[in-house]
Amino acid sequence: MLNEFTVDFRTTEEELDFMVALSMSTEGVGAAIFVLALLSGWMGAAFVGLALVCVGATALFTHLGHPLRFWRVISKTHVTWISRGAIFTGGLIGFGVLSLILPATNALGMLCQILSLMCALVVILYTGFLFSSMNAIPFWNTSLLPILFLVHSIASAGVVLLGLLPLTGQRLSDSPQGVSAVLAMLLFSLVLSWVYTKSAPRSEAAQESVRLLTEGRLKSLFLMGGGIVGLAAPIVLVMLAYSISLDMGILSGLFVFVALVLRIAGDMAFRSAVLRAGVYAPVI
Repeated sequence: MLNEFTVDFRTTEEELDFMVALSMSTEGVGAAIFVLALLSGWMGAAFVGLALVCVGATALFTHLGHPLRFWRVISKTHVTWISRGAIFTGGLIGFGVLSLILPATNALGMLCQILSLMCALVVILYTGFLFSSMNAIPFWNTSLLPILFLVHSIASAGVVLLGLLPLTGQRLSDSPQGVSAVLAMLLFSLVLSWVYTKSAPRSEAAQESVRLLTEGRLKSLFLMGGGIVGLAAPIVLVMLAYSISLDMGILSGLFVFVALVLRIAGDMAFRSAVLRAGVYAPVI
């Protein structure tokens, strides 16, 4: 019945290019790395997280195309999550650098750590809140989307931290709890992604989004890129790396590095597919 009153299903695919996906993925993953590393006292990894956040911020700035647009973005914090995200991203970079430079025992250093952690949490979540607030696209308009992006960011951060372990002279076998936690987050990401598609609203626009991801032109990006490359393969590689980490340190490290690369690529593919699958049916 709805089709009788619509021109056609329209997607956001042309509006969301590679730079947008790169920005959202690297900001979220970088912020998650920063949080996990700072809480564990691993300052070198925290710098890596901040570097990824800077890459994401640069990608977003490049997407805006003109410096003047940046000031327009941050001037509307009371209206849009884009403005809030830009403000908190800047806060994370600023307070994050100070928290890593200043002594943790210093009162100012502790304050910067607290503020940087607060900013990081917002940076991880804001893209999910941004898209879930768009009522015109029912596939995004769900409270599950921010949680989905949060879980994927933490899973990616965990794999990156495992990949950085050899730089500290440690093996995977030295941190069984960390490996278990990363595997659990990867599995949780896989299950939650499936739940997200199955719990989509029954409207025709939302179901068209699901069709695009599971049967249509985004199937390879979503299932192969986000599912197999980004989740299933890293799970297998991390398990293999852990099982041989005692006797074959170099090979174990290679497996984890490959898992890291695949996870980051898969994270970007997953977010890109979900965002490009946004569909709304304009009424005449």
